[in-house]
Amino acid sequence: QLYLTSVYRKGMVYPHGRSWNENIVRDPHVRLKIGDKLYDRKLVLVTDAAERDEVIKLKRIKYPKQVIAATSTINVFHVLDN
Repeated sequence: QLYLTSVYRKGMVYPHGRSWNENIVRDPHVRLKIGDKLYDRKLVLVTDAAERDEVIKLKRIKYPKQVIAATSTINVFHVLDN
């Protein structure tokens, strides 16, 4: 399973944090580049609290030095096949 996260500080202008988050909510079809390969995929905002919390927990384990303020908002997107 592949997930993308978007972390932003409290008070940013866009309701979902960043303009690309807004674009994904409007049109979830994306093209991801990983290495030299392109993948047409669909991003879905994760709304299930348990799934979201598990992704965030695993990201904290993978990146223990990343500091995220307690007031930050974290959006989690699940990457799906088109």
